Amino acid sequence: MPEIIRLKDAPKELRKYADQGEVIFSVCIDDNNDAYLVEIKGSEVPTIKFSELEVVSACTKHNLYPAGILHTHPCEGGVECLIPSGADMLTFAAIHNDFPLFCIANKNNFLCYIHVKNDVFFDIVGGLEELPEKIKFRRVKDE
Repeated sequence: MPEIIRLKDAPKELRKYADQGEVIFSVCIDDNNDAYLVEIKGSEVPTIKFSELEVVSACTKHNLYPAGILHTHPCEGGVECLIPSGADMLTFAAIHNDFPLFCIANKNNFLCYIHVKNDVFFDIVGGLEELPEKIKFRRVKDE
């Protein structure tokens, strides 16, 4: 079973993954709105392909709910090196209704896009240490 990382512990762990190249994680939440990262797969090529089923199953294997994706990037620069490629944005556009969070992180920084509703998105940028404080979740309970 893939490793599960509490979001509050993520900065230290993500630094290791960023050194390895591109690794994609499901961002998952529990009933208490605590967030976790579960590794889906890694790659040495610039664009990672994955399916919605992989995002969901990575979370459900741990009795968690899927909220989005995060992938590491080996770039050494600041936030500017995290700006997603056209292929990455097309991937997010295809899944944003089901998984509203899309993040990219390197060893020092992160950039996230959050789909709020309709065509409303906003971004969150910061140092990697700020990730746990800046990304908060509230799971909408099933009726």
